[in-house]
Amino acid sequence: RARLDAHRLSLVRELDARGWAAAVGATSTQAWLAHALLVDPRAAAADVRAARALNPAGDVPPEPGMPVMTGAARSGDVPVLAATGRALADGSVSRAHADAVLACVRALPEQSDRAALEDLRSRAEQVLLQHCQTFDPPTVRRLGREVVHTVDPTGVLAEELEGAATRDELFLTPTATGRVRLRGEVDQTTGAL
Repeated sequence: RARLDAHRLSLVRELDARGWAAAVGATSTQAWLAHALLVDPRAAAADVRAARALNPAGDVPPEPGMPVMTGAARSGDVPVLAATGRALADGSVSRAHADAVLACVRALPEQSDRAALEDLRSRAEQVLLQHCQTFDPPTVRRLGREVVHTVDPTGVLAEELEGAATRDELFLTPTATGRVRLRGEVDQTTGAL
């Protein structure tokens, strides 16, 4: 299954690099993929993001004189994880594992030095690939959050607190008997109040 996923991503990567979506009048590769396959646009966006990032040959420069496919300019938010792409292509990790590694590496904080950022991404990728051999994808995601927390403890904590605040909800509904029904979920501090 992992090899089939890797092949599918290579086809998406090729279509994206050739600018196929623009040639057929779509606004983006994600939009074209969602429409062509009748899938959720979020799933199509995840496929395109993974196709761009999990390129097994992404760290190999092209041979001199060989034609190079170029597509639209890309933002730097999607790192190239060639080792993860190769692991997916040879079937040693699943697509879910590869997505977990990608999510962690994308969550790493930006560095002022580009070389330091690439080194950090490479080391995090290697650590998580080792964990993929032992743990299931949800556990690898949790371990990935720990890696990000180790690198940037204040940023992760702030993000976790912000995420917790957005999940808080409390509903007060008057009933026909004149009472009030409470329903919701809040953090421990709010619950104590």
